[in-house]
Amino acid sequence: MAEQLTLHSKALHQVPASLISNILENRELLFWSLQLGGWFGISLISYVSLNLWYNQPEWSYVLHNILQSILGIALSWPLRWVFRRFWGASWVSRSVIVGMTVVFFALAWSIIQLALFQAMTQETNLWPDFGGWYFSSIIIFLYWAAFYHGIKYYELLQAERDQLLVAESTRQEEMLRRIGAEAAVKEGQLTLLRYQLNPHFLFNTLNSIYALVDQGAGTRAQTMLPNLSNFLRYSLEHGTSRSVPLGDEISATKMYLEIEQVRFADRLSVEFDIADEASQANVGSVRAL
Repeated sequence: MAEQLTLHSKALHQVPASLISNILENRELLFWSLQLGGWFGISLISYVSLNLWYNQPEWSYVLHNILQSILGIALSWPLRWVFRRFWGASWVSRSVIVGMTVVFFALAWSIIQLALFQAMTQETNLWPDFGGWYFSSIIIFLYWAAFYHGIKYYELLQAERDQLLVAESTRQEEMLRRIGAEAAVKEGQLTLLRYQLNPHFLFNTLNSIYALVDQGAGTRAQTMLPNLSNFLRYSLEHGTSRSVPLGDEISATKMYLEIEQVRFADRLSVEFDIADEASQANVGSVRAL
């Protein structure tokens, strides 16, 4: 039961978060949510500051508050089209257009709501106070225009930030690909060098074997052939390994030196002094001989 209540509570918290996310991602839904919330918020403010303050609880006054918000929604909606239409204009031109449209629509809203107020409440002789109605209307429409431009610029900044993030991500991917390509080129160069050096060693060893056979030293030649075969097999099997156990590398080095010792006889003397526990340590390959 406790687990069910916990899951139900989590679901209730997730629904508002999902709804807010959908509203922010959908521009039309965001516009109309702010439009309706803002204008009906004005109705609530008018009710508290006027109807309650002046003790006007009659339904005609409350209904007028609601109708003036509906009228404000209808009149401010074309402002969105006007601002979109001239968004690409210069700052001066756009400021003039914003000022003219605010003055015009605020005037229309003031005239209509004052006329409705007199018709619905039976109050008369309110036109001398039209200046106060018009001034408050201009303030409200200026706030509307300011909020619209603020949200618009915020969206543009977010879009520019997303583009910069995408560009940075693309740049980092390009850098990683370049680093990978450079590493592949270096690996290829090392491999080519190894292929260039191994044949050199092979030819010298074969020439030595031929010389020993020609001199009648077949036993020494037979000693060199297995070592050469084992060394080349090891080199081919581990030629692409970046690291190998030290013991394997020492064994390969000993095979190489045994081959060279047959060639150089007493002129080559080698001693190894390596701890047993070091044989399992990984070391870089040195088989490009």
